[in-house]
Amino acid sequence: MLLSEMYDELENLGGFTTDIEELSQEQIDFLEENDEYEIGIEDLLDIINDYSFNGAEICGLYNSVEELAENTLAELYDIPDNIVSYFDFEKFGNDLLMEEGYCELSDGRVAYIAF
Repeated sequence: MLLSEMYDELENLGGFTTDIEELSQEQIDFLEENDEYEIGIEDLLDIINDYSFNGAEICGLYNSVEELAENTLAELYDIPDNIVSYFDFEKFGNDLLMEEGYCELSDGRVAYIAF
């Protein structure tokens, strides 16, 4: 589901807020039912707040910044295994987080948001 559609539905169910304490049970149920990547309500609200425009949607989830870096590197380059071990995946992953479209969650996972 597009993030803008989630925002609109939350508005229709009583108004959008990032404060979980202000959500109705109906809003919480909606978020839980539509949390396809099991991100969690608080992080999902932050993502909706930040990215509910231009057809943005959550398209992937990485278990860590390092996994994001490893997958990105593997997609872009064919680096031999004996050289990959020298690569600083954490630093590269943190650099990728500065790019629009990646959001680090409170548990250390990284959501990929496509536009």
